[in-house]
Formats: sequence, C-alpha cells, structure tokens
Amino acid sequence: MKKTKTPHAARIRRHRRVRRKLSGTAERPRLAVFRSLKHIYAQVIDDSSGHTLAAASDLEADLRSQRDGKNKAQVAELVGEAIARKALERGIKSVVFDRGGFKYHGRVKALAEAARKARGRVLDRALAVGIIDAETAQAARREQVPQSRRPFPSLAPHLADRLRARTPDAPQIITTIDSSLQAKLEDLARHAAMSAGPQSSVGLMVADHRNGEVLASVGSAGYAADARQGYVDMTQASRSPGSTLKPLIYGLAFDLGLGHPDTLIQDRPTAFGAYVPQNFDGHFRGPVRLRGALQQSLNIPAVKLTDAIGPARLIGAMGRAGVTPRLPGDAPPGLAIALGGL
Repeated sequence: MKKTKTPHAARIRRHRRVRRKLSGTAERPRLAVFRSLKHIYAQVIDDSSGHTLAAASDLEADLRSQRDGKNKAQVAELVGEAIARKALERGIKSVVFDRGGFKYHGRVKALAEAARKARGRVLDRALAVGIIDAETAQAARREQVPQSRRPFPSLAPHLADRLRARTPDAPQIITTIDSSLQAKLEDLARHAAMSAGPQSSVGLMVADHRNGEVLASVGSAGYAADARQGYVDMTQASRSPGSTLKPLIYGLAFDLGLGHPDTLIQDRPTAFGAYVPQNFDGHFRGPVRLRGALQQSLNIPAVKLTDAIGPARLIGAMGRAGVTPRLPGDAPPGLAIALGGL
C-alpha cells in the first residue's frame, strides 16, 4: 500500500533530521527567531561552526494557518506559543532574539543595495534642482555604503538630561555647545579616567569668558560606566573648588588696590595662627611677582592675599559672581577657602 505524504509526516521527518544534526554538535545550538515586515523566520544555528542546522519555515506556516480572524493581541499570543513549541521540539531551552539572524538570509547585503539606490535617487534630485553640481554628485556616488550600524550619538548626555528636565515640553532646545570640542573633551576625559584608575571619573566644563557661553560640558568619564558612577554629573556635584578661586582672589586684590601684576610677594613658609599652608610641590620660590604666583598656582601668596582681603569679603565677592559657597556647619569663613576649603 502506498504511503500518503501528509504535512504532519513531513514535519516528523524534518524533526528527526534536526535531532540527528543536534546530536553531533559540540555545543548547545540556539534557536534564532526574527521577522521581516511580512514574514517570520526561525533557524537552528550551531554557534561552534556557524552553520544553519535547520530552517523552521513551518513556524510561519503554522502562524499563517491560525491568524485568520485574529486580532493583534491574539496573533502576538500565537507567536509566543509557536516559538515556545518549536524550542521545545528541538530540545532547546532558550530562545535568542537578535538582529543577527538577518545575516543568514543576506538581508544586510539587500539593505545596503537599497540604501545605495535611495542615495542615487536623492543625488539625482539634488542635481536636477541645482543644489549640487555634477562633480559633487559623482564624488558622492563613489562613497562606499556603510555595512554596519553606526553608534547612536550621545554628546553631552548629562547636560541633555538636565536641560530636558528643565523644559520637558520644549520641542527643541538650543545650546551653545561646540559639538567638535565636546567630542574631543569627552574622549580626553575617558582616557584621563582610565589612567587614573578603574573607579575614577572626570568632569570638564569650558566657557567663553567674554560672554559666559558654555562651549563644552563633560559630566563624567562615561555616562554608562557604572564602576565610575558615570551617571553622576561632576559639573553639578558638590566638591571642593580647589585652586579655581585663585583668579578671583587676585582680581579682587587688584580691585582693592592691594597690588598689581608686578607687585612682589614672598613665597616662603608662613603660619597663620595654627594654619600653615604648603605649596602643592612642597617647594618655595622666595620673592615672586603676583602674575608669576598666579601662573604657577602657588598657595602661600594666595592665602596671604586672602588674609589681606578678608575671608568674609571674599565670600561676598563669590556671591556677587553667582557662586553660593557651602561652609561646614555654622563655621565662619577661614583662610582655607583660598585653597578650596569649602
């Protein structure tokens, strides 16, 4: 008696072939499930060899036979059930969803060709209306079509988050950030943090002193670097200003007539009561002009000028400049504020 070929029998034979192939693999294969606009594909892939062991086109057939008259929610449920069933049939415990499946069907090549044709149409239109000349169009056609995805741009993410939170309904936010400078400084911060240690971070801000416009704002060494707490915006975090107050101290001293850039000041060991500041390198220069003391960021001259100005007056000048200093507890301002003791 002649055997009748049925879809069920064909499916059983196919599953037996899959089991034979699976038994000969060194590593556990995976089921890759992916979809296009109209079709759903599934393949059993041996990662150790890169070979496709079986293509489960019956998954699409199963869904096509069941989706008639179903709404989107029901079809979505059927998709989940079908994936689970096929995984169980193949003895695979995990289902991997990724875009990698496209490479097994030549989708990347097809998309690149479509992109090349679309680019050609745009160039033809631009040339026809006079936006570009023939030489520019020809040069553009010679450019190679990208074969991989470009990383999503993420310049100044901390600043972007802050501005978006401030104006959540704004359709567009205009900044003064220089994108080229921002990209260079983010790269610089990333390399500096790597040199400093695995848990170090860096914050940078560049402003135009003529108008106060912020040209670059680097909040950390990496927005997604959890080990460095990269989500913390270092430009907004409370921390010691260090030597950044020295230009303000010297400028205030000049305004008060306590000296000028060529005034000599002694850079030598000096005690201010119990406070005995040191230079960062432990050395002293002796007599030095104020301009040189500021250029070398010497600590002793800065503290001497703060003593002459008065810490309270310096705090007032900082307030007028838009800075709100935070002093520990109710302690009065002391000479240490000259070196960032805030």
